Amino acid sequence: MKRKVAYNACYGGFGLSPIAQVKLYELKNPGKKVYVYKSEYLHDSDCFEQRYTRQDGDISGLRSFSVTLLSEDLGSEFVKASTFGKDHEPTELEQKFEDSYVCLDWELDRTDPDLIKVIEELGTEAASGDCSSIAIADIGESKYHIDEYDGWETVITGLPDDYWL
Repeated sequence: MKRKVAYNACYGGFGLSPIAQVKLYELKNPGKKVYVYKSEYLHDSDCFEQRYTRQDGDISGLRSFSVTLLSEDLGSEFVKASTFGKDHEPTELEQKFEDSYVCLDWELDRTDPDLIKVIEELGTEAASGDCSSIAIADIGESKYHIDEYDGWETVITGLPDDYWL
């Protein structure tokens, strides 16, 4: 069986574009919708606030760093204050936000067939996030290790069996 692994081929780190994240979510959650929100910081406020605006149209031009995926529709626009380091009960909005937050970049199985399918269908450039250049290596049945330096990843195969202990 042929097996492929996705990795990042530039400095920065592995990350998917918003459109790749949406497609992967849809493959993993058939029949469920994900809502894409573009965020911007409100620098004129006394606290650390962000405005989130739902994106209902083409999202191909959005940058990964300014996009949040939610499994629940929280309206066309809302403002959320940061609560870092503050002890307080979350507001209803904050709780809904946390409960519906979707993060697909962390802890991904890099050989996941759905991930590989999305990258191959979109192409590596369109699937890559802001600081990434996604690539795919064909590793066959080999065990593999992803080595990383400043976000640049290298797929290593052919290591001796005692490496995996």
